[in-house]
Amino acid sequence: MKKVLIALVMTVLSASCFAQTSSLEKIQEAFVSKWRVTITPGILVFDVSSIEQKSENIFNLSATFGFEGGNMNPVESQVEKIDNGYKLEFKTKSGRHYKLTQVDDGVFKGTYSNPSGETHPVLSFVKHGQDMVAKKPEANIPKECAAYLGAWKGEWKKGGIGTVYLFVPKINDACVADYRYGSEAGTVEIKDGEMGEFLCNPGTKGVCKFKHSSSDDSLSASYSNPGGGTNWATFIRVKK
Repeated sequence: MKKVLIALVMTVLSASCFAQTSSLEKIQEAFVSKWRVTITPGILVFDVSSIEQKSENIFNLSATFGFEGGNMNPVESQVEKIDNGYKLEFKTKSGRHYKLTQVDDGVFKGTYSNPSGETHPVLSFVKHGQDMVAKKPEANIPKECAAYLGAWKGEWKKGGIGTVYLFVPKINDACVADYRYGSEAGTVEIKDGEMGEFLCNPGTKGVCKFKHSSSDDSLSASYSNPGGGTNWATFIRVKK
């Protein structure tokens, strides 16, 4: 009887260890990478090098954070496994507190707060390379629609918000495209070679429109809002 109980305990412990190892492997695959972070001042990089399991659903990340091309500083960061994905929190050396929730594979959405308590949106938080994943278009998709597939970057002429990105990973045979711009994502129809307008700035209820130029493989972008604000930009294709 004693031997049976010992064997049972060992089985339970072994199963528990396997479950923890499996969870750790999954989260390592999901997070150990560089992430592109877009906020109003510009583009930053969140670089995760390793992960340590703290409890069943809590993981500590070894990560650095800083502006793209600039100095990278260590940040206190933690991931929590939830029913439909993960929650990510980290604090920077300057006292900014980021809180994000997974909305898709390699994509998070959330806010950051300053030491003063002011809260601002994180325009995009995307795993490196994930934002450039575009499915190969079907043969029956018109070329003028398929031309939008991929990742695009540009700078609006007014506002000084720096580089922003438009991602179009998929287009169906009805020329309806999946898109992601900042924290906004959805579907939009491409008609007569022009992408229909979509909400790109919820704060001002502003909408964006894009039109492809086959001559130089770029997108002409325009912005407008109900208050009369307008803007424009040229987006170029991001190469892997």
